Amino acid sequence: MKIQKSNIIGYIITSVVFFLLTMYIGGRNMQENIISTLIFITFYITFDSLWRFIKAKKQKNDTQSTATIDDAFIDQLVDALGGIENITQATSEVSRVKITLKSATEIDTPKIEALNLSGIFVTGENVQITLGEKSNAIANIIHEML
Repeated sequence: MKIQKSNIIGYIITSVVFFLLTMYIGGRNMQENIISTLIFITFYITFDSLWRFIKAKKQKNDTQSTATIDDAFIDQLVDALGGIENITQATSEVSRVKITLKSATEIDTPKIEALNLSGIFVTGENVQITLGEKSNAIANIIHEML
């Protein structure tokens, strides 16, 4: 991970302030103040770097999950559900896409099975399809098609 110039300046300013506070409040000798400041700097840089790494990793995962959605898959899914004119609503809930249909009789079961979905539940006119982390993006795309 690359440390930027602004981070280094922030580390220095924080360290100087901490050092001055330990001298003012602590009343300890100079050697103890320097050691406590070095320990503080070590912890501060470690946890700040860890926080930035986790944040960057999360942002990378978020962009990858929306970038790998295949338009052909969505077209096949919509077609298997009876076409876009058969869909009245599409929302997402955690790892599932919830779709409300005009008519459940329009569902093409062989096409659905050919998509190799991990789970599909049909209750009346409501369909819930388990799609994992892509469910929110897929529901948004289907909703925009309406």
